[in-house]
Amino acid sequence: TRFLWEALDGGGWRTRAAGLEVVRDEHEWPVGDLSVELRPRGDGRLLRLSADTLRLEDLAPLARIGEHLAPALRERLVRLAPQGNLRDLRVDVEWRGRDVAWLRADGIFHDLGFQPLEELRTPGVSGLDGEFAFTGDGGEVALATGRVTVDYPTALANPVELQRVLATAHWQRDESNWQVQTDRMQLDGEDLEVTGTFALQREGDAAPVIDLNLQFANGDVARASRYYPSTMHEKLRGWLEMALKGGRIEQGELVLAGPLDRFPFRDGSGRFETRFDVSDATLRYREDWPELTQMRAAVRFDGPGMDIEVSDGRLFDTRLESGRVRIADFRRPLLEVRAKARGPLADGLRYMAESDIARRQAEAIALVNTSGPARLDLSLDIPLARKLNRELELEGIVALDGVTVDVPSAAVTLRDLTGPLRFTRHTLEARGIAGRFHDAAIRVDATRPVKGDILISGTGTFEARTMLAPYAPTIARHLQGQSAWLVHLNLPVASGGPTELNLASGLEGVAVALPVPLGKAESEARSLNVRGELGGGTAPVFRVAYGNVLSSVFAFTRDDDGGRIDRAEVRFNEGDAVLPESGVRLAGRLASIDLGQWRDALAGPEGADKAGEAGATPAWLSSIDLRIDHLDLFGRPLDDLRLSADREADAWRVLVNASPISGLITVPHADNAAQPLELELEHLDLDMLQRAGEGEPSDPRELPSLRVSSGVLVFRGQRYRDLRLETSRQATGQQIHVFQVGQRHGNLR
Repeated sequence: TRFLWEALDGGGWRTRAAGLEVVRDEHEWPVGDLSVELRPRGDGRLLRLSADTLRLEDLAPLARIGEHLAPALRERLVRLAPQGNLRDLRVDVEWRGRDVAWLRADGIFHDLGFQPLEELRTPGVSGLDGEFAFTGDGGEVALATGRVTVDYPTALANPVELQRVLATAHWQRDESNWQVQTDRMQLDGEDLEVTGTFALQREGDAAPVIDLNLQFANGDVARASRYYPSTMHEKLRGWLEMALKGGRIEQGELVLAGPLDRFPFRDGSGRFETRFDVSDATLRYREDWPELTQMRAAVRFDGPGMDIEVSDGRLFDTRLESGRVRIADFRRPLLEVRAKARGPLADGLRYMAESDIARRQAEAIALVNTSGPARLDLSLDIPLARKLNRELELEGIVALDGVTVDVPSAAVTLRDLTGPLRFTRHTLEARGIAGRFHDAAIRVDATRPVKGDILISGTGTFEARTMLAPYAPTIARHLQGQSAWLVHLNLPVASGGPTELNLASGLEGVAVALPVPLGKAESEARSLNVRGELGGGTAPVFRVAYGNVLSSVFAFTRDDDGGRIDRAEVRFNEGDAVLPESGVRLAGRLASIDLGQWRDALAGPEGADKAGEAGATPAWLSSIDLRIDHLDLFGRPLDDLRLSADREADAWRVLVNASPISGLITVPHADNAAQPLELELEHLDLDMLQRAGEGEPSDPRELPSLRVSSGVLVFRGQRYRDLRLETSRQATGQQIHVFQVGQRHGNLR
């Protein structure tokens, strides 16, 4: 490097450096020439600088040296931290005291950058290329650059990267005012194409006033967070980044106009608005909620808030016809959602089960299957910050339009439901919903008190046989006729217990073709109530109350053949039935019963040929505990009988306690000669049995094979002991194999 220094006539000096090489902090300048001239002019000084190249970050610290600049300006230049390379630079500056009286400069810059200044609310940039020319009163900058980063913390939450910037900016200033404005500029990012104009002016000590108008297109919705305003609440920005997933920004506009110290202009002193149209976008209100897809919407950021008008979208198979998503003020981020949609009702239940709206009730909702169309009018408010001290609020109307609601575990299917249903997050109400149940008309009401269970109630006239068939098919086939019914279904969305079903009818108009005490005429009224407990991880349990005559409870398992009873108790005239640990039990007290008639009734058509045979008891029955005032047994009536019986693998074991007979009777399941009827008795009074039978003798051919023992036998007024009798049934009667009886004077064989 060659240095030349010379004194100038009239005072001052000039220095030149030819082939200047500069290295600072391991950064090397390009080799070039530098000329600096300082001379007096009038009562001031004139500085002339020309340079082939200068590196701003190396020269900026020189602002701290000397008193050529005002202290405030020196401090501001330091914080501005300019960087980049200047080429072909020409600068003339005249000072009077510390004030710049005249200025002229021009040159080319590359990779120019500087930091944002908060007090001026000006942005920082890096990576600018272009050329400039200015004086102390104004100038021009032409930008033609590649990758540029804009850091504008006053207005934008995140730095913005641009792939190309084409713009020409002009500025003017006087003693107290300045302004900057551009011709039409083009700013292209990886995910957005932008054109527009920019102006910034300041009068005196007032805050700078901005006027920015941008038009943009071909953007990526998923990257929209790069352009969110810095005034937006941090949690709200996080929500927007989570909520907007995918989609295209077709076109839009950004307007920022007003004093920057009043941004975002809540007082109306300016305007901040971003509008853009999106297509095929995905919106999710919360991280683990189902997504709204294929969305078309007009998005608007206006001052302190946000507004999204949705014109189309999909939630599962439901079409969103219109909607609005709004936040009035980012400082109090309450997300307001309003929507109108049409689609399957099942989508609405699925959405509730998979979101916070009713996730805790998902198990109860899963008990219900729905199909058919519905229209939804929804209002949903979601607080996005705890400081709001609010819960999620939901209300809306579902217009059912031929919907089917099926509760498989309760064997309840409501069809063609039509009418409005109103709901909130914790309540539900529907009145007079029209529908069909078992092919007959039904009117349905649905209610849910605050944070309570959902109760569905229906009224109508139905075939009694059809109503009972899913729960008691053996009994149902003996019912004939229609009656008025009440249907209640309780869905435990709050209590968490089992789903409850209640069917109730007075059975007026229904004939019950069963033996005493259950049979009744069509004109007679007798209350019937069926209550089912479904779900809860256990088999369904049903309870049946029939007038004051019968109470029953049974655990029921449904299968491809209709279902089976696992455990049950049927209790007559003695309180409420109690579910046994296992098996099916008959219990209680009866005035009278005819076993033959009941075998015929319970055997069904397929067992009619066996109904009259001894031992043909129902396969489902496992135990009996009855007190019977009068019983007809093998043609012999018994009075005041206590009967306790248990089904075992090969036979029934029956304990009998009555005046004519007491002891154990073993009744085989298979009625054949190889398995006799066994009586192990303590007492047998044939005279009482004969009197009860009014003297009519029994036909031996109708009796089974016998094996009888009795400690005491009374026959024709005589008292005997230790009776033994063994017979086998023949076509012509009974063949006696063993007969032995004792009396006071000896034994008879």
